[in-house]
Amino acid sequence: IAAIDVGAHEIGIRVAELVLDLLNGRRALDDRVVVGMTPRVVVRHTA
Repeated sequence: IAAIDVGAHEIGIRVAELVLDLLNGRRALDDRVVVGMTPRVVVRHTA
């Protein structure tokens, strides 16, 4: 369980960093993953 929690935490941090990069106007190398995981955030920003 501890390993799963750590993995989820790291994934959350990574996603947060990618979203912040997009909001800051940078193009993340794996922005397709961000769009797939957080469509509402991206749509709100680009709308």
